[in-house]
Amino acid sequence: MTKFETTKFRKSGDFLLYNDEVIARFKRGGMAHFRSFMTKNFTVEEYFDKMNNTTLAPMEILEQKGYVSFNVSKVLKKLGYPVTQQGLSWYLLDQANGKAA
Repeated sequence: MTKFETTKFRKSGDFLLYNDEVIARFKRGGMAHFRSFMTKNFTVEEYFDKMNNTTLAPMEILEQKGYVSFNVSKVLKKLGYPVTQQGLSWYLLDQANGKAA
């Protein structure tokens, strides 16, 4: 299993590339946050296997291992929720019940 090497990443417009293969597209920032989580929690083979052999979007692939986007993590921190998938669930539940800010 091959670890991601930071020198092989490249940004091209809104796209994050690894060895010139598209990793993900970022319209609203968070690329560095995404890349950091991915390199710590996935191998090259594992990530590209999921990209090529499932219908999951890049964010969904990372969310399977607990990723919370940069923008969402800022909101959760500000409101005192844990920056985890569970914290996001609690926040969404509170918001649906009219309890979240």
